Amino acid sequence: MVIGGNRAAALKRVAHLGDGWHPLGLSPESLSKRLAQIRQEAASIGRNLKNFPIQVRRDFQGVDRDLIEAYGKVGVTDLVLSCNTGEVTEISKTLDSFAKDFIQP
Repeated sequence: MVIGGNRAAALKRVAHLGDGWHPLGLSPESLSKRLAQIRQEAASIGRNLKNFPIQVRRDFQGVDRDLIEAYGKVGVTDLVLSCNTGEVTEISKTLDSFAKDFIQP
């Protein structure tokens, strides 16, 4: 079970029950601090969180290679990117831009 949330109670649930963590919109620095709390709590009850997936959700806007690398360095395994719009034209523009920046040579 992947558990979402950033507050203390959610972090405790992640440490005790989670098979993964889905924080929302945290910077790599904030995520690293909260992940340390989760690992410390898990260790206190004898849980090993090796191979523990972390799936961060962010808006496409503002995501660049440096940010992606910073998330990877703190242990993020999956980056879930949102367009935050229901407008097909805007979604298409966002995805085209992302493809040009990150997928196409």
